Amino acid sequence: MKFEIPEAYEKVLDQIKIGAEKFEYHEVEGTHHVHLNNPERVAPIINNFIST
Repeated sequence: MKFEIPEAYEKVLDQIKIGAEKFEYHEVEGTHHVHLNNPERVAPIINNFIST
């Protein structure tokens, strides 16, 4: 997600936190396809989220 106005980004994240039963936020270095190009960067985060 990317917004021109940073405050809009925070508002969206706040709404997701309210509505989601489980929520984690991580910033991972990479491009839009980081999950394909560098799966080692995201796989541990996803695996931990799923297993807890």
